[in-house]
Amino acid sequence: MHKPWNCSASPRRLLATGWAKNKQTVYAPIAAKMKFVTYDEQGLGKEANNKSSNCRADIEGPSNGKAMNVEEIGDYNMPLQDALELAITNWWRQIETEGIPADLMYTAEMESAGKITKFVNMANENIDSVGCAVTRCLPIGKIRVVCEYNTTPSTDEVVYTKATKKPCSSCAQIQKTCGTHYSEGLCV
Repeated sequence: MHKPWNCSASPRRLLATGWAKNKQTVYAPIAAKMKFVTYDEQGLGKEANNKSSNCRADIEGPSNGKAMNVEEIGDYNMPLQDALELAITNWWRQIETEGIPADLMYTAEMESAGKITKFVNMANENIDSVGCAVTRCLPIGKIRVVCEYNTTPSTDEVVYTKATKKPCSSCAQIQKTCGTHYSEGLCV
């Protein structure tokens, strides 16, 4: 298991502060109450590890009420940290290749098409913890990356609340304050 969220906090922070590139609107809108995400090794990390480690079986779906991203990488010899970073980059890149509409709605049609789902799992303003596992699977000649998030995005709802003027403008509504430094733009 690896603790990857430090490399995912940066894209989430870019999104919250309005600097994430978005195919549909050039840049995604700033976020009013996007939470800082912590790494949950004992809960979500173990769940992800259980799902990725049986290399001879298909990866199970997410646990009830949770979201999950999966990537199988064909370069079996890639360093595990590099595989994790590649998977996170690929998932996040969906906003650049597919985009999210200006109203930030995640529709049932978008979910069934699956073109933006991995990004939405990561960008959902309601997640506040994640656990990941990276497994080198000799029997299939691949590296498996599995990340499980503590909540699942709802269809026909916004991925995150758009701020009118500045990031963190609604952190108080969720009993949080605006972060600084590495968590700037995120509610902590």
